[in-house]
Amino acid sequence: MQKLWESAHKTVHSLHEQHSVERGKIFVTVTVQYGLLLDPVKFLLGTGSSVSILSESLFLLHSASVRLEPTSKQVRTYCGNPLRVLGCFPVEIVYKEKRKIANLFVCTSETSLLGMDVIDSLKIGIQGSQLDAPIATRPDLPDVIVKLENNCSKK
Repeated sequence: MQKLWESAHKTVHSLHEQHSVERGKIFVTVTVQYGLLLDPVKFLLGTGSSVSILSESLFLLHSASVRLEPTSKQVRTYCGNPLRVLGCFPVEIVYKEKRKIANLFVCTSETSLLGMDVIDSLKIGIQGSQLDAPIATRPDLPDVIVKLENNCSKK
């Protein structure tokens, strides 16, 4: 386990990322470090999603140190079908010196989405079916850092 910073109140966890395109969809693959070293997690850039979602299966594989907060938020698929929300946890995401605090919602979805709540704030550019610029700029220095916070119900 690699912790970048820890105090009595907060722990900082790091993500390393890359991007890929599959059938017109843009994915960002991140390796999440918290509790246990995790395998890479692929997030679809969800330009139609107002929130960011982590799939239930990925959460269950890597949930050792994450406590989900209850939420009354209702999440629906692109087609309007409801997804069961298991809970959420707030994270701070840092991308190229830009920061965004957002809730990551754990849902019964098979796909993890990085929603517009994060994409807009971090100015992740998309042109057609590609990123404007590669997300990872230096392999030795992560561009994205996730910091778990308390009190998911703020939003």
